[in-house]
Amino acid sequence: MISEDLLGHSTNDKLRARTLDDFEILRVLGMGSSGKVILCVEKESRNIYAMKILKKKDLIGPRHLTGAKVESKLLRELTHPFIVRLHYAFQSPERLYFVMDYLSGGELFYHICEEGRFSEDRVQFYGAEILMALRYGETCVFLVGICLNTCDKKQ
Repeated sequence: MISEDLLGHSTNDKLRARTLDDFEILRVLGMGSSGKVILCVEKESRNIYAMKILKKKDLIGPRHLTGAKVESKLLRELTHPFIVRLHYAFQSPERLYFVMDYLSGGELFYHICEEGRFSEDRVQFYGAEILMALRYGETCVFLVGICLNTCDKKQ
């Protein structure tokens, strides 16, 4: 099994151990090459979340595993209005589960594919949001370095 450290368990009560049984699955939001994203409700709080489910067998190799570790650590640590937050992370023998903020509207990539071309105003709006998130992330480069160094040392 992948180490609990990957999944972000800590003494923080917010990240106490969860299982799939703690959530009610509502519907599939999207599919990817190594997993899917579903809309779910936490049974206890009735909060709505997006749950990213990754198949461990598809995370074979240091590059994929390091990516999952970095994603988990960054989403857990970063707090910004334009970056989704990781609320819970847990695993089963076959899968990793990342429970994150649910933001309606879909991915930017989906809208680009659907519409082909945005108006200049819309490009400026999305560009400003992306730039603000990247500038915030720039201040967190130290965190990324820690993530990568920690991941590399454990392999």
